[in-house]
Amino acid sequence: MKRNFQKTPDYENITFCSLQNHFDLDHTSFYIGYQSASSLIRNVNVVKPVFIIQCVISGKGIFEINGKRYPLQTGDVFLLPKNLPISYIADETEPFAYYYIGMDGVDMEKTLKLCGLSVNSPVRNYKGVNVPAAMKSIFHLMQQHSVSANLKALAELYELFSCMAENDPKNTLPLRKQDIDYINAAIFYIKGNYANDISVSSIAEKLGIGRTYFSWLFHRETGMTPQTYLLRYRISQACKLLNMEMSVTQASSQCGFNSPVNFSIQFKKIVGITPRAFQQRARDKDSGGSPEMPDDNDLLF
Repeated sequence: MKRNFQKTPDYENITFCSLQNHFDLDHTSFYIGYQSASSLIRNVNVVKPVFIIQCVISGKGIFEINGKRYPLQTGDVFLLPKNLPISYIADETEPFAYYYIGMDGVDMEKTLKLCGLSVNSPVRNYKGVNVPAAMKSIFHLMQQHSVSANLKALAELYELFSCMAENDPKNTLPLRKQDIDYINAAIFYIKGNYANDISVSSIAEKLGIGRTYFSWLFHRETGMTPQTYLLRYRISQACKLLNMEMSVTQASSQCGFNSPVNFSIQFKKIVGITPRAFQQRARDKDSGGSPEMPDDNDLLF
């Protein structure tokens, strides 16, 4: 009797995660902390160097951004955007206590927007999501200082993001597969070739589509131009090299910049300080120096 077997293909094209161009968490800037209730909490016109989400676990307070004031109560989650002046003040009679998570990455602003948090919508109360319990679990995992515990903490962070995103109906809509594949293939190519002399035209040529259409499509799907994404990714990689004590000249060359001068100019535009100042801050942190904003133990970029 003849038997039929289903032939397994020898090779299949890689399949990209449809959200690859939305998530880019910089693990070097992922941290979590806890602030107990105190009427002395008065952070007025502070500027944070990374994105921070805070969850009120008890008490009340006020959050202000762009001239708008938001009352805070138990269960509220509020966003402290990167590089924007904000204020948050504890209530005098019922001061709030909170957990806070700091993080950064090329696409972190977009990641948080998918979870319902943005400059225009900075405060949310996620019905059916126990955000305080999730943050408490991540906090205790991070205190163990082990590789396995840190990986589990990252897994629980993404699980929290998933639950937060489920509160927004538009995030359940199907994504445009072909368009997403083009963008994810472009990002995959950028991450593998950022150190080389690549351009928007060369990326579009790799994809087999026109440069103008590619630029329009990339901006529509990611919120930034391909040039901006490539530059920001190069800078993010340079930050890691500078933290490893690589010289500014070497980091510039390793990340695809044509000169250290141009690298320094672009670095300051994005990070806010020069590469040498960034490297010195990293050294100060490693040597036990005081962080820029000790109330939240903020890490630099």
